[in-house]
Amino acid sequence: QDSISATVIVASALPVANAGTDTAFCEGETVQLNGSGGDSYAWIPTGGLSDSTIANPSANPVNTITYSLIASNGCGSDTDIVVLTVHPLPIISSNDTAICPGDSVQLNATGATSYIWTPSAGLSNDSIANPIASPSVSTVYGITGTSTQGCSSTDSITVSVDSVDQIVATALDDTICLGDTTQIMVSACADFSDDFDPG
Repeated sequence: QDSISATVIVASALPVANAGTDTAFCEGETVQLNGSGGDSYAWIPTGGLSDSTIANPSANPVNTITYSLIASNGCGSDTDIVVLTVHPLPIISSNDTAICPGDSVQLNATGATSYIWTPSAGLSNDSIANPIASPSVSTVYGITGTSTQGCSSTDSITVSVDSVDQIVATALDDTICLGDTTQIMVSACADFSDDFDPG
């Protein structure tokens, strides 16, 4: 009795998708995904990816996101997920101010957990949120604030050193009727006298 045989070659096994390790990073940074397990790939969603059809695209999402990786070969497909946690940047807030020559002012920054001020000249402490500033000339101080997650952002504050002869006058009411009165407030960096004669 005649017989015949056939050899069956299994070219590949079923794919096992691996989307890589969950990652956390700061807003604005880019990370590289590392998928494996197939011959072809598809990442979903596609937003924030440099190329959703390769194993290792660059990812720059705006918010925390979960990406699904579909890994395929000739025998089928498999899916895995990876979570990218995006830590927001701290929002640094500060206000410009003015002082008289020889005076000091307390600066205040908010929005972070640690701070670095530059330049450090004229500051009581360059690594706290509210140092005392005593600049001899008008100075722009840069502030770098860092969050608990290690994310940083910057801002600046201008401390203007006013001239000695600068006089600033304001009134409670800048328009009054004939016969009425208003209070005038005057500030200056030196003693002065004035009769406030409108002429």
